[in-house]
Amino acid sequence: MVEYLHILEGRNFNLITKKKKRLGAFYTPEDLAALVTTRVIKNPASVVLEPSFGGGVFLSASINRLRDVGCSFPRNQVYGVDVDAAAFQSVANTGVEINKRNLLKGDFLRLPDGVFSKKFDVVIGNPPYVGHEKMPDRKRERYLADAAAAGFYVPGKPSLWIYFAIRSLSLLAEGGSLAFIVPFSVNKSIPGKYLIDILSNRFSRVEIILVESEIFVESGTKERVAILIADNYRAEGVVHKRLVKLRCRTLDEAEEILTSENSGHESSRFTDRHENILNCLIGFSASEGAKAFHDVGAINIGLVLGDVNRFLVTNGKRRLIDPKSSLTKRCLRKLSYVESLIFTEDDFEALEKTGYPTRVIMIGKRANLRKEMADHLNSGLNADLIRKNKTYSKREPWYVIPGMRTPDAFFRFFAQHGPELILNDAGVLCTNSIYAVYFDELKTSRREIFALVISVISTIGQLYSEVVGGRFGSGALKLNVKDVSQMPFLTIKGASLAELEDCLREIDEALRRGGREEARELADSFLLSHVSDKMGFGVLAEELVLLRRQRNGGRL
Repeated sequence: MVEYLHILEGRNFNLITKKKKRLGAFYTPEDLAALVTTRVIKNPASVVLEPSFGGGVFLSASINRLRDVGCSFPRNQVYGVDVDAAAFQSVANTGVEINKRNLLKGDFLRLPDGVFSKKFDVVIGNPPYVGHEKMPDRKRERYLADAAAAGFYVPGKPSLWIYFAIRSLSLLAEGGSLAFIVPFSVNKSIPGKYLIDILSNRFSRVEIILVESEIFVESGTKERVAILIADNYRAEGVVHKRLVKLRCRTLDEAEEILTSENSGHESSRFTDRHENILNCLIGFSASEGAKAFHDVGAINIGLVLGDVNRFLVTNGKRRLIDPKSSLTKRCLRKLSYVESLIFTEDDFEALEKTGYPTRVIMIGKRANLRKEMADHLNSGLNADLIRKNKTYSKREPWYVIPGMRTPDAFFRFFAQHGPELILNDAGVLCTNSIYAVYFDELKTSRREIFALVISVISTIGQLYSEVVGGRFGSGALKLNVKDVSQMPFLTIKGASLAELEDCLREIDEALRRGGREEARELADSFLLSHVSDKMGFGVLAEELVLLRRQRNGGRL
């Protein structure tokens, strides 16, 4: 990471920090820049613009990414703009391999039309976060007027980065991508919501990943951020659009989210037929008053341990190394142990009695370790092995696992038979082999939660998963976090809470006796009694059978 402190020798750090705050210039961590460029730069012919390049982190990451995808002269395909002379000095000092003629000094928002002879395939960066009140009146009025002249009437009190996003649209090529690091409050402020609406109508897919940890601390700010990515730009607007809102605790989790759909093990099988089925499913769901999963709940990955066998132990082992249970918590490793839609206290106790590891070691930085615990953690390890372990090397100290809230439910995202949403009545944690689900307590009723659980195991949830999920060599189906968040579900408004509870209990009992197809049929039967388009539902059920047989080699 490049800091002004590194390039302006003899200057007072507080003065430098004040200047950075005035400009909204807090430079991006290199691993974050590499993560975002990997996500949006996929073509060696892509031409990239960074409209506020600061320390050159995104410039460097873009050049490296272009080289990785086969570009012979990436230095000629990356462009940058910045208003601050120190940014140019920073790029020069750090040796970013870029054609210097591609760097322009000036106010990005006031660059004359035609200053660039080309449109850009990717506009990427970390635009300045200067607040509305901190902008000089003259500039604020000018930026607002320029946006209005371009047809964008921004409400509220927009920060500077909003104008950067709007200005970037005029420089994007058709089919291009926009990727910005933006404030954590992006989807809460009035201007932020306005911008998201603009992007949703001009890009076929918009993703907002809220990162809860403070990843800019080393730059002199505790600002939390979000990763905003918009794909497939269409100046005239899009017909089919997808808005994804996700939340994660750390940058590691953000990486898993952004790369999950690019796994080399997953077969790409999305065809025109799949798209037609998905459109029919979404159309049917919309006509029946459906919502999307992200409307009622957030999905995160579970605990990233680094070594499951070291950090997840049996209850017997827990008694030896942590007799007071002060450094361990109850945790579910896999959902293959669970055959129900409600994971109860009795289910956990039964699992624990079988000898499966059910206790995760969760140690605070200042915890005093018993000798037995220290011996267990250090067994077979040395400094070199810790350094080589990707997860360990990112933790300080290596054995302190970032905490997590107890999930309200678990989502089975990788399975031969299809997904399930399982209520966590036992109140235990989970590892990253399980998606953790958190319901919005202020917006989501228990009635809606039950409807979601039933809908996921019904034809609605199963067909959606067959269409958008990835198929692995074994035939197993995998859903990434983004796709789960967009899964439609029927709210079943005509059903009472008591009816939903009865249905859920029947489905749970069917699963416990091994009747997975019976469980789906029970869910379908319940939904059929409450939907208006029964014929449409029947067509979807037929498509599910065909797709599932295709995936499983003729077997249901």
